[in-house]
Amino acid sequence: MLFRSPLLVSSCYSFHYGVMFPRDLVREARNLGYRALALTDRNGVYGIPAFLEACAEGPRVHRGTELDSHAEISAILGTELVEGHTRALLIARTRSGWSRICRILTNRASVDFNLAAAIRTEVELCPCILGKGPPPDLLIATDDMSLLEAARGRAYALLAPPVSRAGKGTRPSWRSLSGTGAPPLATGEVRFQHPSDREVQRLLVAIGSGRTTFEVQEGELSDPGTILSSPLDAIRPYESVPEALRANEALVESIELCSLFDGYVFPEYKSCDGDRASAVLRSLVYQGAAKRYGDIDGIVRSRLDYELGIIESKGFSAYFLIVRDIVRKSSRTCGRGSAAASVVSYALGITDIDPLAHGLYFERFLNPGRKDPPDIDVDFAWDERDAILESVIREYGEDRAARVSNHVCFQARSALRETARAFGMPDGEIGTVERALYLDRGRTLAEADPVWKEILGLAPRIAGFPRHLGVHSGGLVLVPGRLSDLVPVVPSGSGIRVTAWDKEGVEAAGLVKIDLLGNRSLAVVRDALANLAENGTPLADEDWNPLSDADTIDLLARGDTLGVFYVESPAMRLLQKKTGKGDFEHLVIHSSIIRPAANRYINEYIDRLKGKTYEPIHPLLDDQLAETYGILCYQEDVSKAAVALAGFTPAEADGIRKVLSKKDVRTRLAAYRAQFMSGSRARGVDEETIVAVWEMIESFAGYSFVKAYSASYAKLSFRSAYLRAHHGAEFMAAVLSNKGGFYSTLAYTSEARRMG
Repeated sequence: MLFRSPLLVSSCYSFHYGVMFPRDLVREARNLGYRALALTDRNGVYGIPAFLEACAEGPRVHRGTELDSHAEISAILGTELVEGHTRALLIARTRSGWSRICRILTNRASVDFNLAAAIRTEVELCPCILGKGPPPDLLIATDDMSLLEAARGRAYALLAPPVSRAGKGTRPSWRSLSGTGAPPLATGEVRFQHPSDREVQRLLVAIGSGRTTFEVQEGELSDPGTILSSPLDAIRPYESVPEALRANEALVESIELCSLFDGYVFPEYKSCDGDRASAVLRSLVYQGAAKRYGDIDGIVRSRLDYELGIIESKGFSAYFLIVRDIVRKSSRTCGRGSAAASVVSYALGITDIDPLAHGLYFERFLNPGRKDPPDIDVDFAWDERDAILESVIREYGEDRAARVSNHVCFQARSALRETARAFGMPDGEIGTVERALYLDRGRTLAEADPVWKEILGLAPRIAGFPRHLGVHSGGLVLVPGRLSDLVPVVPSGSGIRVTAWDKEGVEAAGLVKIDLLGNRSLAVVRDALANLAENGTPLADEDWNPLSDADTIDLLARGDTLGVFYVESPAMRLLQKKTGKGDFEHLVIHSSIIRPAANRYINEYIDRLKGKTYEPIHPLLDDQLAETYGILCYQEDVSKAAVALAGFTPAEADGIRKVLSKKDVRTRLAAYRAQFMSGSRARGVDEETIVAVWEMIESFAGYSFVKAYSASYAKLSFRSAYLRAHHGAEFMAAVLSNKGGFYSTLAYTSEARRMG
């Protein structure tokens, strides 16, 4: 007999209850010898994307060596639904079963939802699991006596240890459950990795319910023995019920759904099929290119055909058409991010920067090896954006559209404060200790107090755990069918309908995310132009060319830029003054290199800009880094360096670029280090250069830009700067009426007086 997988397993994505990150669960299961593992978080599937990623990863190895055949773990997907004393374990055997789980979790948000009634409805749809017919798409196990009696062999009797003694608390014993005639299922129960995790669970329950840890009852916590154990140890509680173990083995072997992430889910464009959408896109692109470029010469035509070929081959045509229609809802937008490297985006009016004129790297946006969908970010005036979002959701229908969630996690500071409150500490004392800790003299002070010592020990253990759902700043998902068939759609804390998965989760699932963001400076430019028109001096778009205007370039070179988008922070103004460069090309460099982690490279950049001689860091990178004076500046420089120095494929290089913006960037980036080092050595690169380039790559972690992103914003900066240089009163009035930017209202009124 085998115990193939624990099935009743919770991670920290069981909000205010679970205590383990999915990656730690998977790592421990792999170490214990499991080849399959379930994640069935309570009342949700928020952690499924992170769980699937961890299951698929395995130990990272160098290319050219064989993966350990046991590196991957088969994922089993489901949820544990709990309402009062009713509990049901749902496991998706097929994709259809997954859709049923998603719909139940979506409906759970309704005011009249009743778990027992919902399970009865689902059971009615299941074939009998006692016969020899096909197994159901959705596997259901419960220890609710009335549900099992009503199921008539269509659901399993949920057996979680211990099963050899009378029922624990409100849970019935196996002897009672066996009277229902339901086949028993050995589920195991995994809540902890270490015995001390139970106190972390107590803390989370207290925080979630607004009580102190002293008020949390033992019965509210999981059994101390629900620790992930080896397959051999997991058998022992079920030795008296061997049929339950056989059911566990048969269930795991029957699972057909091990991943949700095997393609893209694109919305349809006005009922066009793929071929028709491609034809419509090609026609509109060539019309737009004619307006942008006049005659479409060989270079433009070649680039258009290359991009359209990739877009069509991947089935992305409808996506570009939909984004184009959304952009046309507003008269002034700023398409940005890697999409600005696309001539197709430029021709459609999604972006406003010419990729050919400014040497933007299209492969950062789309390449034949890219496995995730394109990501187009569009800024709208901050006071127009919400209406645009509502309009798109209304147009596509609430069944097919929703905002993307943000998993709001405990940060170090909030973890400390919430832990202290759960221990009954008053806010005044918490603030005092917090300030003392910040000044590096509070730990000894706090640890002298036994309660504070315990608080300081527990608080870091919940840092990084999700605590509730927020709303992504502008992410929107559109699908051709019912969205709740793919992912639960649930209310955020503010009541907005959002996907259960956050940005990274929906992207990993192949769901098309469109970012519709608010930008205050677009409203400033809009209102400044309206002010000019009202004052009798209208300025049409074709009447001004900020990028070649001498006064604008001089203003930027002086750093005289309060109110000017993206160039008004003290650090940016200082960099402009030090370099004395106000042209577009240098502004693009400056707005990318001004990263906190790049300070050591900024001074070297300024010296080289002013004439300091330097040797290229390596001949293989000489041409690629010539425009930035031999220094890695943009995200795509990381990809280029990985390909040129270490022999990465374009897809692998894109992978290293993608992790730069992930939450656990340091951990993920470290996984690429060995491959970069060994690949560079194999190409004869000296050790000093390898280390120097890798240190530059590490400086991009968490905060960096693609050139196309900076170029898009630099063009908006030039428009703001032009208006400030030539129409100061109208411009500053627009800044003030849009509630400013980097500085306070007082700072802008003072600046307006200084400007006369």
